[in-house]
Amino acid sequence: MVYETSCKELVARVREHVGDKAGEWWTATEVLSRADQQLGHILRRTRAHGRSYDLSYYDVAISSLTLTENQMRVWTPPTFINSISRVEAFTAGQWPLQLEQAELHNKDFGRLIGPPVWHRVGRNIHLIGSFNGIPTLRVWFQLTWAPLHFGKAAGGTTTTIIFDATPNVPTDVDRGGRVLKQTNAYFGHRIRFLSGTNQDLEVEIQSYDRTTNTATFTPAVPLAVAAAAPYSLLVPLPADLCSFLTIDTAMSLVTSAGNDNYVAALSPRYQQALEDFQNNLSEPDSDSPRTLYSTDR
Repeated sequence: MVYETSCKELVARVREHVGDKAGEWWTATEVLSRADQQLGHILRRTRAHGRSYDLSYYDVAISSLTLTENQMRVWTPPTFINSISRVEAFTAGQWPLQLEQAELHNKDFGRLIGPPVWHRVGRNIHLIGSFNGIPTLRVWFQLTWAPLHFGKAAGGTTTTIIFDATPNVPTDVDRGGRVLKQTNAYFGHRIRFLSGTNQDLEVEIQSYDRTTNTATFTPAVPLAVAAAAPYSLLVPLPADLCSFLTIDTAMSLVTSAGNDNYVAALSPRYQQALEDFQNNLSEPDSDSPRTLYSTDR
């Protein structure tokens, strides 16, 4: 999946739609807050049409799973994995085997033969059956996207960035949005450096420490992230759908403000964008989900 639009670009485009290039009516944080809301609506609609913009997988080595006394394997997903779509047994070079999700009863515990099945108990995944010759468990899940923001780094290294602790500064054109204080809230998110030696480089976050606002990313960048280096999260949509997000956000803002003149002026463009969005949903999706992390690395 290619994400092209930074949060800073998104704010500028929304303001252009509503004739507020100077940001006199809505702050960047207010624009991004509304964009977060509209992004959620778009992702729910794309998901309903089988699109994979927020679907990814996480590989787990079978050997790393906890083996109980009754020979059941147990895995506790990281906190950023909530909605699990399916579980597969995966061997490199072979087609993945989708595991059946089944209700497990006491009589099933300790079953060592037959195809493996899985069952969710609280946050844990319980598995029984034979995993002979199967090295990897592949868990498909829907990412939960953190609020959009852009800001100035507090520092970092070639593989880490300390997020802006307070990006909500209306008077600073290089800051906007809010940072979420939740462990690994930014796992799988992409960021772009907006200026300096690392300008235009994009990286993907692998972990996030909420106590220090530090995100660890790959690949490494040439030079350590400097204090005050501008950066932005990338909007998790391809360019065409991001175009719809910008005008959808703009329409939502002017509608909620009760500005009938701007609603009327924006309506023709919005209706065309909505039609294009709906047509997009009816087309086959050529994008495939990304591997965000693997314990086999």
